[in-house]
Amino acid sequence: MEFVDFRVQLVPYETRPLWRIKQEICNCLNVGTSAIILPEQYEGHLAAAAIVQSISDNTNVPCVSLHLTPPTRPSTHLHPHLNAKSLAVAAFIKREKWKDVVVVFEDPEELLEVTDMITAGHFDPDSFSSQLVRLKHGDDYGNELKHIKNKLDRYRIVINIPLYRALRFLEQAANMSMCGVLYHYVVMDMDLVTVDIDNIREIEDCNITSFGVHDVNSEHIEEVRHEIAHKSSIRLPKKGVPKIANILKFSYTIQKVRDNAYGSKESNGKWSGMVGELQRGDADLAVASLTISYGRSEVIDFTVPYMHLGISILFKKPRITDSDWFKFMDPLSTQVWIMTFASYFVVSIAIWIIAKISPYEQFERDEDNGQYKPVNNQFSIRNAFWFTVCSLMQQGSELCPRAASTRLITAIWWFFALILISSYTANLAAVLTTRRMETPIENADDLAAQTKIKYGTLGRGSTMSFFNESKIETYERMWQLMSTSPGLFVHSSKEGIARVKSSDYAYLMESSMLEYAVERDCELMQIGGLIDQKGYGIGLPKGSPYRELISTAILRLQEKTELTELKEKWWKDKSTVCEQPKRKDQDDGESIGGIFIILVVGLFFTAILVIFEMITTRKRTPAQSEVIRHVNVIPTFKFEFFK
Repeated sequence: MEFVDFRVQLVPYETRPLWRIKQEICNCLNVGTSAIILPEQYEGHLAAAAIVQSISDNTNVPCVSLHLTPPTRPSTHLHPHLNAKSLAVAAFIKREKWKDVVVVFEDPEELLEVTDMITAGHFDPDSFSSQLVRLKHGDDYGNELKHIKNKLDRYRIVINIPLYRALRFLEQAANMSMCGVLYHYVVMDMDLVTVDIDNIREIEDCNITSFGVHDVNSEHIEEVRHEIAHKSSIRLPKKGVPKIANILKFSYTIQKVRDNAYGSKESNGKWSGMVGELQRGDADLAVASLTISYGRSEVIDFTVPYMHLGISILFKKPRITDSDWFKFMDPLSTQVWIMTFASYFVVSIAIWIIAKISPYEQFERDEDNGQYKPVNNQFSIRNAFWFTVCSLMQQGSELCPRAASTRLITAIWWFFALILISSYTANLAAVLTTRRMETPIENADDLAAQTKIKYGTLGRGSTMSFFNESKIETYERMWQLMSTSPGLFVHSSKEGIARVKSSDYAYLMESSMLEYAVERDCELMQIGGLIDQKGYGIGLPKGSPYRELISTAILRLQEKTELTELKEKWWKDKSTVCEQPKRKDQDDGESIGGIFIILVVGLFFTAILVIFEMITTRKRTPAQSEVIRHVNVIPTFKFEFFK
């Protein structure tokens, strides 16, 4: 069979009246149309299909139908057999190792395809489950989407409805934040290949898989395979080129770099990758995540940076500390608590000793005659401890020091208690209302100063070169540790991220990739700021006249925040919502539950103490025992409670 060049004229049939469809088809026939091709799905437009069939019958122009219906003369049926598409979808689900899917459909014919798909896959019912959701006829799928999102809580969705309805379904799913890294849609309608999803803003962020009939040996399929195998550039510059072209009014053609490399200097002095193609004049621009470096700037020119980045630390996010019953102890460290109790003991003993030594504590002045009279020392060992603890708790004890020496030490103790209680109260409010996340490291200096947490970089590239060539003491120590332990290097960023999540390991990587990973995984976080500073720029041949023009366009886009909007669009993942530390309006009791334990324990020891006091009264002198014997406890209680 010999293939010839041909031209395709599209005739939209969904939004145009029948007379317009007929007129456009007739106009195509007048210029020598060889065949008419019907779409795969046209159930909602049977009248338009009938007109096409009628024109084909009257003009003897072949009508090719992609729909699974009995062909009519002179139609030719090219739609793959039902089982073929079902087998393809089932094989895809198995390859992705999905454990559950949601299948949406509208008509019984579509349900038949779904049934064949599940049967053809020979799925194990113990490890695979499927949920069928029938859509109501109409354009509003909000209720069904809410059911999938909130009730079923599943993220793999097979869509087996006509294409124009599938697109509406995806648009509404995107509006409900159901497009992102978690969600994956499989569209069974094979006409999706005719739609440029990137131009449909509502669904361009959705992860969509579709099927089609292709020649596996065609050049197009080889290009797709190569692109999938070597996907490395970021979306930001690719999406920014049309904006720059619109400002400067120029057209462009995108071609992939032959060796799929950014560019490095080879042993013969030549450059590979994008830098080499610019140097040889094979390209006018290099648009990718191309780092601006001194070596590259010697052979090519760069525009102003369109993105600034640097090396940063990726680490596992510590778990938010849950409330515990003794959280009221957290405002002061263990060392401060020990010092406080020690101070309480020392000051109490000091007051007791000073009161014993000072003669002014042994007498007082009579207010009636002005004469001094001897009195008992009020600061016994028990009273001294009681006086000190009452001062610390800001309560009165009815004890008042008489001597200047005891008053001085009391004033100092009161000042100490004032500052301590004020600091404790201020910190307690923050502790009880905020759930804290404590990280063992805060920056690169902390990382280099400890040995418990291991750290490393990619086993090749600019990040490793930075630490190897750095003359800063901290980074030299870090490189010495990494270079002497080759196991700290990883072969890919994916491996580094997995290692961070599974062990005490910090991964040093470029901040652009780090931010992308953190946005999509709530277990990850960035530690500290940037270790170095660099930027991504658009590369041009040396002396290119377009450098200033493109740099001006980039600055203009930055001023209009359009580049920031692009980064927000491709970096932020709206479907991933991470829990943030938050203030609590009310305490749930767990944070201060320990004070109730202390209260119960105190009551218990008080009961033991009073029993001990009652027992010890038997060993007192006869006079003391006679006084205590006349104290009738029960009548006294009755008098106090029922008077």
